[in-house]
Amino acid sequence: MPWMRSVSFGLWVGVGSRHETPATNGVSHFLEHMLFKGTKKRTAREITLEVESVGGDINAFTSEDHTCFHVKVPTRQLERAADVLLDMVAHSRCEKAELEREREVICEEILMAMDQPSHRAQEGVTALLWKGHALGFPITGTVDSVRGIKHDTLLNHWRTHYRPDQLVFTAAGALSHEELVEIVRKRLAKSQKATPFTAQPWRERSAKPRVMVAYEDTEQAHVEIGFRTVDRHDPKRYALKILSVILGETMSSRLFQELREERGWCYNVQTGASAFSDTGSFGIGMALDVKRLSPALKVVKRELDRLRTRKLTRRELDEAKEYCFGQNVLGLESTNSQMHWMGESILAYGRVYLPQEAEQGVAETTADDVREAARTFFIPEKMACAVVGPTKEEAPVRTWMN
Repeated sequence: MPWMRSVSFGLWVGVGSRHETPATNGVSHFLEHMLFKGTKKRTAREITLEVESVGGDINAFTSEDHTCFHVKVPTRQLERAADVLLDMVAHSRCEKAELEREREVICEEILMAMDQPSHRAQEGVTALLWKGHALGFPITGTVDSVRGIKHDTLLNHWRTHYRPDQLVFTAAGALSHEELVEIVRKRLAKSQKATPFTAQPWRERSAKPRVMVAYEDTEQAHVEIGFRTVDRHDPKRYALKILSVILGETMSSRLFQELREERGWCYNVQTGASAFSDTGSFGIGMALDVKRLSPALKVVKRELDRLRTRKLTRRELDEAKEYCFGQNVLGLESTNSQMHWMGESILAYGRVYLPQEAEQGVAETTADDVREAARTFFIPEKMACAVVGPTKEEAPVRTWMN
């Protein structure tokens, strides 16, 4: 992107919460924090100051199946920023005393998130969808699991997974591929080849719909509905994307129009699909007065039934596809989004998955494909629902789900 005046640089490793056990849940996220706590030549403050003092941003995140450390800086500061990230990953001190301090920080982060009823509902439905599997673990871990992570466990996680041959580097902006290769090569020493790490695969099994209702003295009931779907390699994922656009991803979607614009029952409603190497999910979320919970769920059920039984009109299908095409273009205009697209696709597919391939998958999806996806996935056996708010009643939700 030679016309840009910035560069985004990302360092990726394909390990996250789904590679953990109940006893080590949260270790990937814990290590993400610890690598900011100082190296052999930089203090924790110097790590952030070296990037922020030139107007840059530095951050990191952990997901179910990968961890990413990333910076965005003016182009002329790329060497400096890359040196900071590579120093963090290769030469972190990971001191025991610092671990104990950061343990408290992470516990506060968990408690802060759990004070948000929408977050509790999201974590609740995730645990229900992947019950008994690491995909259902909270990415941050729990307060109990984080308090149980030992220094040796963290060091072993770092030394096992953060080997040079397991890392992916992506950058976008005013630079060349050769420039990036040279920047990385001269900062990382060769190491013994690591054994690739694996995660417990998800095996679909028949299940009854699962419900969680957690009482909280809030003004609203926060609702998350989830369905297990397909992995990132399945062509049905394109139909699920169109279903998301039609159902609740936009302000013109069916649920937004019905629940907010026509009835005024909620401020927002949203849908989305996610996919992993061996499975995926589709979610619907909203928050509203608890008195409107049952009628709102009936509206959702009616729209799901419509999608299962009626084909989309040509106009509705074409408009949804154009939305996908446009979002694909707009979403990749920044150096950050290009860097993230490349990193995630290399970890997922072993190569850069081209935006044109995604567009082609959407373009080739038919109305019959969309209806068949709705019939296949919007069923009680693949469903979970979590409600956090001023109610203890599970019966209305269970009745609605069957």
